[in-house]
Amino acid sequence: GTTAVISVAIVGSVQHDSVFGLFYLWATLYAFSFFSRRQALLQAAAVAGAYALVLCVQRVPTAWYEDVTRWVLTIATLLAAGWLVRTLTKQLREREQQLRLGIEQSALASGVIAFDGTLLDVNEAGARLMGAPRDELIGTNVERWRHPDDPELRVAMARGGTAGEDDAPRHEVRVVRPNGQVRWASLTGSVVRDDRGRPLHAFAQFDDITARRLQVTRQEALSRLSRLALL
Repeated sequence: GTTAVISVAIVGSVQHDSVFGLFYLWATLYAFSFFSRRQALLQAAAVAGAYALVLCVQRVPTAWYEDVTRWVLTIATLLAAGWLVRTLTKQLREREQQLRLGIEQSALASGVIAFDGTLLDVNEAGARLMGAPRDELIGTNVERWRHPDDPELRVAMARGGTAGEDDAPRHEVRVVRPNGQVRWASLTGSVVRDDRGRPLHAFAQFDDITARRLQVTRQEALSRLSRLALL
């Protein structure tokens, strides 16, 4: 549809050197970004054929060699730009996939948290820590899983992102599961920023330290009993 609209615009142009031909970039770049290579090349071929037809039937008469030059330069620009965009898009997708696989396969519970406390994403380790399926966790507020005696997680994340404080604060927090069971976790939070340094959201990792905390609690209890026995 975009190719057809642009073609009609070129035909109706009253200038023989109309730059409407470069508008084919919209259709070509979209095809090279989101379609398969075969489909992208078919789209490029369709654009090349449409542009050649347009140059033949346009109302403004021009020399044939001018039309050929315009056609070659335009199509060469479209192909070069499309291939560059496709290469960059492929690299970005591969890096994103590698990062996502690393997070998914990590033994640490990981999640992406908005500064209002909304859980945007969480891996399977995070779902196990919180004791609920991922689809039930995503979209909920992390304060729902926080122990009432612990400070608010979203406040600490927001303060680190907006006040220019340490982007990797560490906290020991308690997670309350739906069944009421309490798990201790060591939280590390990092603020994700855009290219201008503005905070976008927080990336948090939770290391389950329940066993260690229970051991410390037992040791403290034994120490108190020993002191009481000496008295």
